[in-house]
Amino acid sequence: MRKQVTLLSGLALLAGTAFAQQNIPTRQAKPSKFAASNGIENKKNEGVLKAGGDLLWEDDFSGANPWTITTAGQGTFIIGTNAHPQMVSNATYLGNMASTSFANGFVFFNGAQHLVAGAVDPQNTSVTSEVIDFTGIQTISLTFEQRYRAFNTDVTYVEFSADGGATWTFSEAVNVAVPTNGPSQQNTITLDLPVGATANGMIRFRWENLSDDNAFGSGYGWCIDDVKIYEGYGDNVSLLYTYSGVGAQVLQYSKFPLTQTATAGNISFGAEFKNVGYNSQNASLHVTSGAYDATGSAVTTPAFTIDSVEILTAAGKAMPTAVGVSNFTFEITAAGPLDVTADDSRTVGFEVTPTIYAVDRFDGTPGSIDGAFEQWSSPSGDPAIGTIYEIFEDAEIGSIDIGIAEVDVEADYIGREFLGKIYKLNDVSGAFEYYDESDPKLLEAADFGTIVKMKMVNSTITVGPGLYLALAASYTGGEVPVMFSGMAPAGTTLGLDGADVIRLASDAATPNIVEAPVVRFDFQSYVGVNELEDVAGISASPNPFTNATEISFNLKADAQVSIVVTDLAGRVVMTIPTANYNAGAQKVSIDGASLNAGVYNYTLTVGNNVVTKRIVKK
Repeated sequence: MRKQVTLLSGLALLAGTAFAQQNIPTRQAKPSKFAASNGIENKKNEGVLKAGGDLLWEDDFSGANPWTITTAGQGTFIIGTNAHPQMVSNATYLGNMASTSFANGFVFFNGAQHLVAGAVDPQNTSVTSEVIDFTGIQTISLTFEQRYRAFNTDVTYVEFSADGGATWTFSEAVNVAVPTNGPSQQNTITLDLPVGATANGMIRFRWENLSDDNAFGSGYGWCIDDVKIYEGYGDNVSLLYTYSGVGAQVLQYSKFPLTQTATAGNISFGAEFKNVGYNSQNASLHVTSGAYDATGSAVTTPAFTIDSVEILTAAGKAMPTAVGVSNFTFEITAAGPLDVTADDSRTVGFEVTPTIYAVDRFDGTPGSIDGAFEQWSSPSGDPAIGTIYEIFEDAEIGSIDIGIAEVDVEADYIGREFLGKIYKLNDVSGAFEYYDESDPKLLEAADFGTIVKMKMVNSTITVGPGLYLALAASYTGGEVPVMFSGMAPAGTTLGLDGADVIRLASDAATPNIVEAPVVRFDFQSYVGVNELEDVAGISASPNPFTNATEISFNLKADAQVSIVVTDLAGRVVMTIPTANYNAGAQKVSIDGASLNAGVYNYTLTVGNNVVTKRIVKK
């Protein structure tokens, strides 16, 4: 389903994408467009000071109803169960609510009904609590169970009023990181907010959709249950997002090919966090990975504001130069002890691979698929969407790997043609220009939920240092569902609208991140792999290797075989003389003890077949 995009071209799209250069804004309270009812019975907590974490108020939408529902647009919140007609009609898109006390009732909004009917108007509806006395309480932790599925233009808010609903001084968008058109989320949300010891506190949950697009406005729906309010803390921070950056453009990667590590430089780090306590904090970013242990400069962050911290390239981690996974542990630390530390840290993997270059986080499992770009805005020309890569060393690209997402109705997409495209940034004009493309392919049933390897038309293409776009492309009216997995800095997920480069728009609540499409480069050569008449099963093991490896192959008939090993500059570093081999499985040992660590090509000549593949010396 369509994801809106913002037009931007050339170098301008890279401005501010590096987190080290961004000015991360503080989230401001959004004023309410309508007033909630006043005069609701006050529920006292008697003003007793409690230790942080004590339960102050709760409701599970059963029994006496302490909530007021208000609407100023299309549709309204409803209190009901999974048997309610509007929940039944939305079950296809959202699924049933599965909270702890769902059988007793919950509150929900059905946005899918308007999408299905093709009659979408702006929506603004809320469900507001009774007045709650927070005398003596500075901050609270609000938890609730929810079911939610994201679409294009819907935003879900939790808001707070300190004056019985006359004004709403705190507004926090929740579900901002939920991928568009991904799976439904059944989870518990915890949100910290200031209440300022007011005796007239109120909370409300608000659904807003400002679009009137009948095809792509509104959303699926939102269910809320089991609301609980606990006393908050004075010294508390929460880690929101983490970034690792490589190269001059400080782009973020999840997989990095070994051939590019030598001149990529140090890996720098950044993070966004929120001060969710009522005291100001002097916070820093602390990153560890093996022997690496670094802390960035401290920033002073007032209560209940979002800020960014970083470790710049000079103090960053040296790029690993061997194939393997490095785990980076990000932690937000403060000058004094913090009351809660469970949400202050996160560990993120970074993998050096023999040949794969990736931004996304897809690991081959369904759980790592966050959703799909089934369509994107392209009023003119054939659409394409992908991501930016910086190439540091001369290399050969053998394929563009495209993740195809799972969809509800596969038959609607089977047979559609798609391909991979490469665009390169022209340093003089500042525009991305067509560079090369893969052979096209018709989408098959076996492709859904997998990565499809799109081999280049000329088997391999040579690329030099610079910025490149790896794009999944299809044809107008026949788009394929491109998988996305994980998040990336805003400005790095790009596409084409005719001849124009377009940037995927970030959500207003998370302006610095966007979804990451599964579109990768593979630096492995595929020369000759489609023309194997005399030989099959060519592989090297171990690969990567330390001192020696074996080249295995299976001859279909007796043949003369020779093997030549070259470095990436094409220089011959080893030759296995031509010899006669019998039909069947064969192995040839390669003594690489004298070779320097790096990537090499081995070319196997069998009769009329010439096949080139790669090996990696640790």
